[in-house]
Amino acid sequence: MKRLFLPAVAFIAFALACPFLGWGGSFTVPPHPRCGTLFETTEGWVGGDGAYTVDLGETRTLWLFGDSLMGRVTGGQAHSALSPPAAKCQEDY
Repeated sequence: MKRLFLPAVAFIAFALACPFLGWGGSFTVPPHPRCGTLFETTEGWVGGDGAYTVDLGETRTLWLFGDSLMGRVTGGQAHSALSPPAAKCQEDY
């Protein structure tokens, strides 16, 4: 237990110091020109992470997501809850 104390304290101190050092904070990622609206929706599946793709041939791709957000988007803000993994099929890429 004593071995974990010093690294834990160092980690907490570093995490608390980041905003004061100018590290961290928010950032913006612009949408990709071809994919920016690919999954745009206002209700149902509104986002996910851990994205993987499977080429289904022809013009179809299966997208698999780890954690997913289900809910709705109003005024550019997602009102959602974490849900199990999700999948979505993209056609005509």
